[in-house]
Amino acid sequence: RIAMSSGRGVLDVKRSSSGKTNPSKIRSAHTVRVLLALTILTTSFVLLWKTIQRCTRSVSLALIGLYPITGALYLFLVMPLATCFAFPDDLPPGVNPLIPRDYVFLIKKTWFAMKRNNFKVEGKDL
Repeated sequence: RIAMSSGRGVLDVKRSSSGKTNPSKIRSAHTVRVLLALTILTTSFVLLWKTIQRCTRSVSLALIGLYPITGALYLFLVMPLATCFAFPDDLPPGVNPLIPRDYVFLIKKTWFAMKRNNFKVEGKDL
């Protein structure tokens, strides 16, 4: 057992304002759109993986090679949503990830910013 010298636990320590979550950010329309896009994307990939799973039982085990490819594609498509969620103020106003044109814009912005910065992205880089 690890004893704390101050007698307080980790959760008892007051954090700075930077560690607090802004409740208005969670309830914003932008956040709802990002989470809805994430839900749609994840559901689509789960259905794709279930289809691959059904096909590997009946057709060929060669289709198992599709799992890493689709997993990489999923990560490629989810990163812009994470960027959009983390840095909403650094994107142009009115960007909606549910609109395909805007989603392609987010993909380009995110991956070009990551490429320029050794695959790290910050809001100022967008």
